[in-house]
Amino acid sequence: ARLFGYALARRCGAMEFAQSDFEEAMPGTGKSVVAALTGCPLCFTVESSYTRGHHSLEPFDPSTWLGLGRACLEALLDLDRLERPLPSLGLDGWHVDTPSLDYAAGYFADGGRRTDADDPGCGDSAVSRGRPLFGSICGPLEGQALSHELLMNPDLIGKSVEFIEESWVGQAASRQRHLRLHDQDGGIWIRAADIAFEDAQRGRFFYGVLAPLEVSAEAPNSSARLCGLSPGTVIEADERRVVDGELRARVVADSSRGSTTGWVSEYRTTLFDPRLGGEVQLMRLRRPPKLPEKPGPYYAFPI
Repeated sequence: ARLFGYALARRCGAMEFAQSDFEEAMPGTGKSVVAALTGCPLCFTVESSYTRGHHSLEPFDPSTWLGLGRACLEALLDLDRLERPLPSLGLDGWHVDTPSLDYAAGYFADGGRRTDADDPGCGDSAVSRGRPLFGSICGPLEGQALSHELLMNPDLIGKSVEFIEESWVGQAASRQRHLRLHDQDGGIWIRAADIAFEDAQRGRFFYGVLAPLEVSAEAPNSSARLCGLSPGTVIEADERRVVDGELRARVVADSSRGSTTGWVSEYRTTLFDPRLGGEVQLMRLRRPPKLPEKPGPYYAFPI
């Protein structure tokens, strides 16, 4: 069950693995009834709230559900290729990340005792949701044609964005590095030649605190503790960067203290495959939700 969830999360950003529950099987639910009637233990219920999690600020729409349905079938094909390496008729060109699936299968079988260092695709240097890269999208360069992706998405040019995965396309000397944008930035693949990489992403970022949160004085999480923030607090940050393998945000204001300072981690822990992100303790917000009776910077996040 977890392996299918892993394959699905790798195929579809709308599936947040860290927020999934693979243990609950209450009698009387649809999945329990279907499992009992069919003898098939792999029965799932896809559930969602009205708001997204950490992966996107956009509400779910019909295209999201169409993409999820397609990803469900693609994940099944991935598991089929893992079990039967010889492709079925017509699927000889189907690309499967077999090393990562093998690693995930072993991780679940071992009860989670492996580390991401065991998987060459998930090491500390790999680009992932848990340890993203940042950069700005370049416009047309001299002697280089604008890529099809940027021709179709010109609004990305000049934008500061987040990258959550990388891939190499082509053979030998002609290989090109491509990076995938975070879902919030469109989720498409951009060639590295079109990116001006930066050490951090700067701007205005808003978060709702989902769990008790530690605020530290400096960027490293090991620095001195300033205070703790309670669930429901809203945070405004002006910078995001990866520090010692953790995705960190620099706080400039929060609904408990007003204008302030400090650093916080977006994830409480990173998953065994950081490409899936981790246990989220901050939920991204498009803007701060204000309380009518408290004008100004004092806002609260309803949980």
